[in-house]
Amino acid sequence: AARGASVEHAACYRRAAPEGAGMRGAWAGGMDAVTVSSAEGLANLFAMLGEEAARSLSGVPLFVPHARVAAEAQRRGLERVIVAGPGDAEMVAALVAHFGAAR
Repeated sequence: AARGASVEHAACYRRAAPEGAGMRGAWAGGMDAVTVSSAEGLANLFAMLGEEAARSLSGVPLFVPHARVAAEAQRRGLERVIVAGPGDAEMVAALVAHFGAAR
């Protein structure tokens, strides 16, 4: 703008915990796997599930993009943590490899 350019601002991304009653009801049926993209997202998941439901995550494979997120998951007591990689394609490939091997 200082050099004469026209500048517009558009907020396209926002980090915030989801609003609502949580996921306790959805979790009741069980999950085959969970993907989390950040340690903050993991904290939000734990908050939405509540302590008891969050403990049930320990037996579910958790796919994460980076070793830092894996370390946070392990700190929270999760044991089946798989570092998939930072991209969507890597996450999908890790899920396919995991469940393809499970058959």
